[in-house]
Amino acid sequence: MVAIGKLAGVVGLVAVLAAPAFAQAGAPQASIGRDFDGVWTNASSTHLERPASFKQLVVPKAEADAMRTSALSRAKSANAPSDPDAGAFTDNNSRAGYNSFWTDPGFGLATIRGEARSSYVTDPADGRIPFRDRAKSLAQTIREGIEYQSGNGAYEGPEVLPLRERCLIAQSDGGGPVMLNGLYNNNYEFHLTPAYLVIEVEMVHDARIIPIYASAEKARASHKPAVIKPWLGTRLRGGKATRS
Repeated sequence: MVAIGKLAGVVGLVAVLAAPAFAQAGAPQASIGRDFDGVWTNASSTHLERPASFKQLVVPKAEADAMRTSALSRAKSANAPSDPDAGAFTDNNSRAGYNSFWTDPGFGLATIRGEARSSYVTDPADGRIPFRDRAKSLAQTIREGIEYQSGNGAYEGPEVLPLRERCLIAQSDGGGPVMLNGLYNNNYEFHLTPAYLVIEVEMVHDARIIPIYASAEKARASHKPAVIKPWLGTRLRGGKATRS
């Protein structure tokens, strides 16, 4: 992430939280502490999987710069003042939701150690999630998306609506894991105390309250029963447990 307020050297800790790219290379190496607090963003045009338009993970600087310039130009054009005398739209697209005024996806590719990246997946080399059965794995997500946009789902009551449609967790998977970027609301507010790291996600205001333990043994001993499965996951890493 890039800090909106102040920038601290936090790449290592954020990597533990399984976030995709929260600090750009070249951040000052400050001690982890109150300097970590603040509002951050992971808005970018990089996504989890690599689009077919990219052939490699690292995008040459000239190509990345041209993409950013083009995206900014399109946004400027799309946000130009409307003509109030032009009349109503005639495309009859009842599925259209937001115009560009409401979106804020980020315009440049995510940068890792000074390199523009085409995907967050780095292994396999093609930047694609190695599903055992891609079609089967994606079928539910695709079906839910179509039903949400068309309103043609078998929605007998609110309990059968997908969690994201009910706004119970972030539609963009911004709450994690992994904390991904989306079409808008890509900001995060971090608060670090001696006992907890709290991350408030702008999208749907998910809150990850992450306890900090002195050892891996204490972290494992504090696990909830297996029958309790938090939506945002539970992690163990480097002697510290993270649970949301």
